[in-house]
Amino acid sequence: MDSSTIKKQNLSNFKQQNSKNNTIKGTLFALIAGTLWGLSGICAQFLFQNKNLTPEWVVCIRLISSGLILLSVAYAKEKNNIFKIFKSKRYVKDLVLFGILGMFGVQYTYFVAIKYSNAATATVIQYLGPAIILIYQSLRNKSLPSFVELFAVVLSILGVFVLVTHMDIKLGYI
Repeated sequence: MDSSTIKKQNLSNFKQQNSKNNTIKGTLFALIAGTLWGLSGICAQFLFQNKNLTPEWVVCIRLISSGLILLSVAYAKEKNNIFKIFKSKRYVKDLVLFGILGMFGVQYTYFVAIKYSNAATATVIQYLGPAIILIYQSLRNKSLPSFVELFAVVLSILGVFVLVTHMDIKLGYI
């Protein structure tokens, strides 16, 4: 074998090994993230029931802490490039809307659901998100969802209803 063939083979081996390492890292991070996310609901339920904390306090502390950590890591890697987003009014508007409606809205409603029910119920209700997105997209695009999409939404809503009410339809139960 000549040296160029050996270099190409070494590069190919390196890329394959690097790809395997990235897959392992990605899988590991996904497992850790899922575990921590699951624990967050249980911890919040404990805080609400035993320490009399409010969802507002938990959400604010959670978002401020995570924001500071992410900004610190981003600044360590990118330095002043993290502030480029503030050069465009549109990006700032999108960032503020995402922060308030996206991050705060989702976190707040999730933790309020935990406070008034429990972590398991709140988690299942949260998984209705795709149904809400489907409804939003249908309204925005002024088009009806397909039969399969509607069927999936109806099944998911019925499933949550059965889970939350245990088929006991007395008013005020939820």
